[in-house]
Amino acid sequence: MITLTYERSDAWAPQHIKEFIRLCRQYSQRRGHPFPYVWVAEMQKRGAIHYHVMIWLPRGVRLPKPDRQGWWKHGMSRIEKARSVGYL
Repeated sequence: MITLTYERSDAWAPQHIKEFIRLCRQYSQRRGHPFPYVWVAEMQKRGAIHYHVMIWLPRGVRLPKPDRQGWWKHGMSRIEKARSVGYL
């Protein structure tokens, strides 16, 4: 699961998540992996939206950290292994 957080609460634009998903899908497909995913937006207390993106990848396959890769230029990202989709 990837959490994408905006640095500034006024930085949101609808194409940001679309572009992020496009880049992740491209990365995965170039390596021959399918790209099943689901995402949700959540409003933080400070008024900024952040996203939770669940991606199912084959065992042992990892995505690079999106903010370091340049896929999420709007703040920070965090990747963690999800034990269930219930959190979403």
